[in-house]
Amino acid sequence: MTDLVQPRRRRRWLRIVLAVVALLLVGAVLTLHLLIRKGSCSAAVPFAATLRDADVDGVRMRWSISGDPDDQRPTLVMITGLGSGQSTWAPVLEGLLRHGRVFTYDRPGYCESDAAPPGPRDVVTIADELHGLLEETQVAPPYVLVGHSLGGLVAEAYAARYPDQIAGLVFDDARASDFMLRCLDTLGEARCADPWWVRPVLTLAPIQSREFAALQASEAQVRSLTPVSGVPALVLSAGVLRLGDDVRDVWLDSQRGLAARYGARQITFEDSEHFLHTQAPDRFVSLVGGFVDALPPRASPESTP
Repeated sequence: MTDLVQPRRRRRWLRIVLAVVALLLVGAVLTLHLLIRKGSCSAAVPFAATLRDADVDGVRMRWSISGDPDDQRPTLVMITGLGSGQSTWAPVLEGLLRHGRVFTYDRPGYCESDAAPPGPRDVVTIADELHGLLEETQVAPPYVLVGHSLGGLVAEAYAARYPDQIAGLVFDDARASDFMLRCLDTLGEARCADPWWVRPVLTLAPIQSREFAALQASEAQVRSLTPVSGVPALVLSAGVLRLGDDVRDVWLDSQRGLAARYGARQITFEDSEHFLHTQAPDRFVSLVGGFVDALPPRASPESTP
C-alpha cells in the first residue's frame, strides 16, 4: 500500500509545483506586457507635479516643462527612444535644469498619452507631432533637441523640417540613418538581422511594434532630408554593445559618420551601454550642460506657459 501512496504524493506535489511555476510565468508575462506596452512610466519622477495634457489634432499628449520661464537660454527638448516614456530623463533632469528649461513629453501610445492614430509611425510623422505639441503648449523656440536612440532620427527629421527653430542638436547614442546600410555592407544580412526574441516581445507592445516596423523607412526618410546647417551638434556614443564586437564597431563607425554629417564633436562613453543618460548621468549632464552653455541666448523670448 505504501508503495502506491508515495508515487501519488509525488505526482500531487509535482502538479502543485508546476501550477505555481505556471502562475509565476503568467504573472511575469503580464508584468512584462504592461512594462513594454506603455514604456518607462514610473510615477516617481521629479517633474510628476508639473505633468500636463495638450490636445494635438485630437490626440491628448502628456508633457512637462521645468525651469524658470524667464530663462533666455534655448529650451532643451528631450526626445525618447523606442520603448521609453519621459520618466527615462529623471536621472538627468535636475542637472540639466542648471543649463536651461527642459521640455519632456510622451509620444502617442506611451504612458498616459492617447493611443497613436492610424498610419505609419515613422520619424517624420513623430517630428510633426512634436512640432504641433510645442506650438500648442506655446513653448517658444529656439530649441536644443536631445534625442536618444530612435529619438535621434526624430531630432534630425525635426531639424531638417523646421531649421529656424533649432539652436543645437545632441545625439544620445542615437541611431544613425545609415547604420543598417553600413551593417549590411560590412557584416551581411545574417549578422545584422534582429535578434530572434525582438519581434515576439514587440507583439506585446503595439506602439513600439509600429515604430519598429517603420524603422527602415525612418532611416531612409532622414537620409533623404537635407540636414540642418550651421547648427552646433554633439554626438555621445555608447562603448558597450552586447550584440558583439563586430556590430559595435559598425555602430561606432556610424556614430562617427553622424558626427561628420553635422560637423559635430563625437564622444564615446567607453564603459556605458545604450542608455547613457541613466548609466552615466553625471557625465551626460556635464557634457550636455557644457554644450548648451556655449550656445547664444535666444534673441527675443516669446510667450511661454
